[in-house]
Amino acid sequence: MTALEERIQTCEAASRGAQISVDDLPALDLAPHEWKTALLHLSREALYRCEGRDNWGAALLTQNRVIFMARKLGIDTPIRPGTDIETLCCGSWRSELRVSLNYMAIDPKARRALESTESLRTPFKPIDLIDSMGL
Repeated sequence: MTALEERIQTCEAASRGAQISVDDLPALDLAPHEWKTALLHLSREALYRCEGRDNWGAALLTQNRVIFMARKLGIDTPIRPGTDIETLCCGSWRSELRVSLNYMAIDPKARRALESTESLRTPFKPIDLIDSMGL
């Protein structure tokens, strides 16, 4: 296992173990779609910080995440001949860009409050939190 794979595994384990309560979140007047956008964006950013995306490079990180997930699923070669590489690599990027742009549309004061919430700065599962908020 490479150092990067170990880092990814450690960060995935941290996100699974994260216990964020709704009471930990700042009281903000956000619409449900804004909360969802914010939590998706912040969880991704926290995971990237943990994994060291800036240090390793987005392409290397993406490749290693695909390999890591494939191994978890028992697949020896995650990218087989005939695979649409653009969809594999760039579909996720487009989705992330859309979430980031929607996040930037949220009121800057609300974004600052969310970004300064310590529990949202470490890896967490956004869907679990969104569900617990009843959104």
